Amino acid sequence: MALPGPADAVSALDVDGQPGDDLVFTSLLTSGGAFVVLSEGGGTFAPAASLAGFTRVTRVESADLDGNGAPDLLGTNAFGGHAMVALGLGDGTFAPTQPLLFTATVASPFGPPTVVDLDGDGRPDLAAPVTGGDVIVLRNAGVP
Repeated sequence: MALPGPADAVSALDVDGQPGDDLVFTSLLTSGGAFVVLSEGGGTFAPAASLAGFTRVTRVESADLDGNGAPDLLGTNAFGGHAMVALGLGDGTFAPTQPLLFTATVASPFGPPTVVDLDGDGRPDLAAPVTGGDVIVLRNAGVP
């Protein structure tokens, strides 16, 4: 499989609801930053599609952040303490990338996110390491 640049991290995720895991990879050396490669079955994959707005991400996680049943993608910016989300449309494509807004200021850059329901409310939350050895926890308040 030809990739548009060197991969820094690769995650096997199901982003289109079809049999076979799809691949999401990040590359700090390409202008796109993050790419989705959909499985075509039988060990073959479609060409990589860039996730516009996912620039300088170190890792991408998948979870249904908005509760619509389609996997969404969450990435963290490697150099600015920012996170971005692309809401899944259920077919392997995504709505335009949006910055993830926080209720508290996050001054330190943070590392790869982990998405898990930390407070038991059924919605995935975000935890990520920050500079200085701390961990930031961001609770999912639901869709406004």
